[in-house]
Amino acid sequence: MAILQLAVIFAFLAVGELVVWATGTTVPSSIIGMLLLTLCLSARIIKPRHVEGVADFLVALLSAYLFYRLMTLNVGHFDARIWGFLTKAFRVAAAKRAEK
Repeated sequence: MAILQLAVIFAFLAVGELVVWATGTTVPSSIIGMLLLTLCLSARIIKPRHVEGVADFLVALLSAYLFYRLMTLNVGHFDARIWGFLTKAFRVAAAKRAEK
């Protein structure tokens, strides 16, 4: 079943690629393909069960990847000035908390 669900998603991606090739538009083919899939789901041409399992997996995979990517990106850009600012901010917050 998962292979058929994946085939439906890839078919819409291929149709998006065909639309971009035929029209020469600058919109990414994946966006056009997913918009067409959304339209077909809204019009009930495609039933949600035809893509549900693989779509849930891909969304979970995407969120895990984005979380990992954002965390490594942020850690890589912290330099001494940012660490100094953060430690000073924590000291000020701790001092204000101690005053109360």
